[in-house]
Amino acid sequence: MFDWKRYIDLADKLYCEGQHVDLSEPGDEAKLRSAISRAYYGAFNEARQRLELRTRTRFSEGPEAHKEVQHKLAEGDERLQRIAETLRRLRLERNRADYRDYMDRDIGGLSAWTDGLVGEAWNAYSDIEEALGASDDPRTAR
Repeated sequence: MFDWKRYIDLADKLYCEGQHVDLSEPGDEAKLRSAISRAYYGAFNEARQRLELRTRTRFSEGPEAHKEVQHKLAEGDERLQRIAETLRRLRLERNRADYRDYMDRDIGGLSAWTDGLVGEAWNAYSDIEEALGASDDPRTAR
């Protein structure tokens, strides 16, 4: 079973490589945009995977899974509702990073924004781990 934490690790690496953005290096902005995307998908898929293990249900495999996971989390206690809100916000920012031709920040702001979003993904990962536990997680049986 894939460990989605690796996506957030990758987001950290991409952020570190792109944080001193140079507009003459087009790859730097791409690294920051990719970091945002990987950070979201790491947190989202960790929540999806743990919810599936805990509730013994399967979410859709298409784009509707994002809303399904958020909805399931929103039905839970206050901590799960906060995770749902964080995932909603991270997805919105991921969509901006993946689909907008122009970012609505200067390039220095993009670096700080990326750092904040990767940090949010790490916080969400920790909250997911705490709230949904690892007792049924086959990755812990290694």
